[in-house]
Amino acid sequence: LAYQRLTEMGSLQPLAARSVYPAFLLSDIWNNLPARLLLVGCLVLSFGLFGWVSAAATTDQEVPLGCYADGSPGDLVPAGRLMLLPLLNFFYLLTGVLLGAFFFRKPETRSFSYLLWGSNVITAILFILAVFSILSTG
Repeated sequence: LAYQRLTEMGSLQPLAARSVYPAFLLSDIWNNLPARLLLVGCLVLSFGLFGWVSAAATTDQEVPLGCYADGSPGDLVPAGRLMLLPLLNFFYLLTGVLLGAFFFRKPETRSFSYLLWGSNVITAILFILAVFSILSTG
């Protein structure tokens, strides 16, 4: 009875104020200039890669993968198999964006977000270079 009466009296110190409205994460990310530039760069490079490979897959019947030691083109594969590269890039992009958004929530882990989104840009550039290398050997 005494315990119940004391707990009903309340706390001696006031509680810290808290917002009842959760912060909207996407607007926080979009309002941050480096994050916006990295994400837009990832998307532009990824869609550019997808468009380029789509156009190349419809015009070429077969493309060589690699080359032999004497410089001749390697084994020929159907050009439609090049679509695996943009699909793999989109998988990396989706994974990086979601993990980056998870790390972006706290200010002390935002550098991980920038690192993930920057690596998505580098990965897209590497996929573009790989497609360029494959298409230029043919």
